[in-house]
Amino acid sequence: MLKNALVFVVLTGVVASAQAVTIATHFDPAANGSTPLFFVNPSTSVSGSWMGTGLTLHVPVANLTFNDVKMDMALVTASSPGS
Repeated sequence: MLKNALVFVVLTGVVASAQAVTIATHFDPAANGSTPLFFVNPSTSVSGSWMGTGLTLHVPVANLTFNDVKMDMALVTASSPGS
């Protein structure tokens, strides 16, 4: 009985800690859609980069903000994209 109670308590703790948290956000420096940060092919992939100035990255979990960030994200592909 004690073993079952401990398993329940552990599983309850795991479920309770499975929450979403924002790791980082960015503020789009582009004046319009002519210079996108991300390139999306809806059926297969996502890639992105920014080598100019003006990209701000905010990391709320650490209460940090970085200005003029350069970003280069490798191609991410999906074998079975969701809808």
